[in-house]
Amino acid sequence: MSTGKRPVPRKSALAGLSPVNSTGESHKTGTAGNAVQTGTAGNTSHASTDKEKITVRIDRDLLEQVRGAQWSTALATSTPSLQAWIEDALAAYLQHQERLFNDGAPFPRIVKNTIPTGYAARSLRKDQS
Repeated sequence: MSTGKRPVPRKSALAGLSPVNSTGESHKTGTAGNAVQTGTAGNTSHASTDKEKITVRIDRDLLEQVRGAQWSTALATSTPSLQAWIEDALAAYLQHQERLFNDGAPFPRIVKNTIPTGYAARSLRKDQS
């Protein structure tokens, strides 16, 4: 016979804990139980705690080489994830482009959804040529 009462759910020891510490930097626990900071290792002038997801398609061979490079150099470069590796690479390439094309000054920022994308963007590029 049932008493009609549900059992009290158990709480995990991790309930209420955040993977981000109070300074906004994420951390990862290593095999020895020590916290390892994972912030961006590249140019801090482009670093931000406000992250935005993007989806891109890249050549499979290139992606496999990038995964291998990130995995092989993770400990030496303190770049623990593919995301951090790609962020550092983008920041370095952006800095290179700023020096090459903009006298080292930052390019103007363009907010999401303010430039045309897709087929219309391709036709605009043809018109500018």
